[in-house]
Amino acid sequence: MTALSQINGGVQPASLADGDLLVVTDISDATESANGTTKPVAVSVLKTAVRWTSQVVTGTTLTLAATDNYKTFLFTSASAITISVPTAASGIRCQFVWAAGTGTITVDPDGTTVNGAATNIVLSDAAGSAELIPTGTANDWTLAGAIGNLVPGDITANTFAICATFPEGADETFVLCQYAPFPFTITSSVTDCDSGTATYRLQIEGVNVGTAANSVSSTEQSQAHAAANTVVLGDTVSLVKTANSTCVMGRITVLCTRTG
Repeated sequence: MTALSQINGGVQPASLADGDLLVVTDISDATESANGTTKPVAVSVLKTAVRWTSQVVTGTTLTLAATDNYKTFLFTSASAITISVPTAASGIRCQFVWAAGTGTITVDPDGTTVNGAATNIVLSDAAGSAELIPTGTANDWTLAGAIGNLVPGDITANTFAICATFPEGADETFVLCQYAPFPFTITSSVTDCDSGTATYRLQIEGVNVGTAANSVSSTEQSQAHAAANTVVLGDTVSLVKTANSTCVMGRITVLCTRTG
């Protein structure tokens, strides 16, 4: 093995080979005093360098092996692909990458455990990546990344919420979303507070969202919004608080559906 040196995060040599010994020198927060002066303490730690390699997989099957540790696989086939994770691969760490149009990829534990189970896991149909990470237990991994057979249409058909809490104060307007990053509709809102009352009215670009305003009190209230509730890219969504009567810790959850 070759002894190398790294000082304060900067690698001195031009390159590292897999398995090289890396001497890491850092300046710790501790200090030492000598001859009336105080100086930081340099700490050196030995670490093993790891170099990731890559492999293009044009076929429809891949069986992992011990030699695949720290390897990135790029899949290109438009047909269905199966990745087998057998006991012979125990302890390896690797990555899977695929582009849009690649066939559906299935990870088969094949006698091992992935994400706590011995059942197949389907990866996203959209372009994505995932990493197989050993847990430290033999034949057991965590698979993290684009999991769940996600397709492009799923990205535009999801729901989300905008949540906000307002302390006691006078009537005023609050910005909930300064610049909408994508189009969506506001479908409903839920409000309440610790004590007191107020009226909340949602607005898109200064125009009231249809249906009635929310009457805020200590009793939770849900309000559906079916008109004038469309947000386009770049819009500002605001909340106008009026009729405030010592409304303390007013809360609102705005339920939305992404449309593009």
